[in-house]
Amino acid sequence: MSLVFTEVLMARQPIYDRRMKLFAYELLYRSNCENFAPANMTREDIASSLANILVEIGIDQLVGKNKALVNVSQDLLESDALRLLPAGQVILELLEDLKMTDANQAHVKDLLKRGYAIALDDYIFDKEQEKFLPLASLIKVDVMGVEPAILKRRIRELKKPGVKLLAEKVETHEMHRACMEMGFDYFQGYFFAKPEIVKGRALPKEKSDLAQLLAKLQDPDVTFSELEMLISRDVALSYRLLKLINSASFGLSQTVDSIRQALMFLGLAKVVALASLLTIAAIGSKPTELLLTAMIRANACESMAQEMDMDTPQAHFTTGLFSVIDAFMDQPMEQLLEALPLSPQIKGTLTGTMPTAQTSQTLEWTLAMERGDWEVIPAGATKIAEIYRGAIAWATQTNSDLAA
Repeated sequence: MSLVFTEVLMARQPIYDRRMKLFAYELLYRSNCENFAPANMTREDIASSLANILVEIGIDQLVGKNKALVNVSQDLLESDALRLLPAGQVILELLEDLKMTDANQAHVKDLLKRGYAIALDDYIFDKEQEKFLPLASLIKVDVMGVEPAILKRRIRELKKPGVKLLAEKVETHEMHRACMEMGFDYFQGYFFAKPEIVKGRALPKEKSDLAQLLAKLQDPDVTFSELEMLISRDVALSYRLLKLINSASFGLSQTVDSIRQALMFLGLAKVVALASLLTIAAIGSKPTELLLTAMIRANACESMAQEMDMDTPQAHFTTGLFSVIDAFMDQPMEQLLEALPLSPQIKGTLTGTMPTAQTSQTLEWTLAMERGDWEVIPAGATKIAEIYRGAIAWATQTNSDLAA
């Protein structure tokens, strides 16, 4: 089969274990930027395209060494292309509308023999879904809108040796805690990217200090000399900034050994952005994936702005980076932004009050790629998908350089 797609949308959503460590990514896929498949595509074409993309793009670029959950529709289950995926790294997620026919049972058993793990998607305790239970080692339960008492009783029915349970659409910290108590093994949702706010709680001193540093870094009137002094005065920040600038992420032809030199090479705006990134990264109580999310959003927003000749791409980097600052600080976004001298456009984007701003547009597209909200992506916007994949690669490499 020779069909190759140039229009590819691929989102990834993190899945955590009970210690808030990354377990895997679910990959959400679309073969093109339209809301429907081209008329000349066969079912086999659609199935083959996913396998080809994961092989040609490289699953390592999408998830690194982590495991990947891949949705398996009826079309894909029937395709030999599915066997191109690496069995040791991929968990095949059977979609909820699959029927337990003799043919499907044979397909799944063949995949198990080849070493693939099987997951059930959107399990709702349906009679048809129950037929697949003996073949699955991972069951994903949609916890959105289900009464906790009912959910708790039904979860006990699924708890068996060798079977792990995953709570999906966990949107709040309260729901995460409830699912922990019910005995779920894994968790998927956007709870980690939202603040866990406790009314009346002030910022701890270390977070307060970091917030003040961020405010100084974002001062629009800061001069070259003032910024050099501000960063140099913080030994840890200076060290990490120079380490990052000299890493493989930037590929500079010569070593940068002072903050002054960094400012001269990269410019004031870029150094401010990187110093802000490192300041946010210094908040150590949050999952690594939250920092990666901030970095991906920052790079993607900036790159989209550059690609589309928008004004001040650096403002887009800052917008993406600060889009999760409320989760880092566990404070409402509006409250945090009062103390940060960001531009009205960035503040308006982060609070949702300026939806027509250019920064709002790039952030909206980035969030759509992140969550698989394909209808938000403009038709034919292949560059957006390419930029987003590049942002994942940049963030992964940068995070690795920081940890080295």
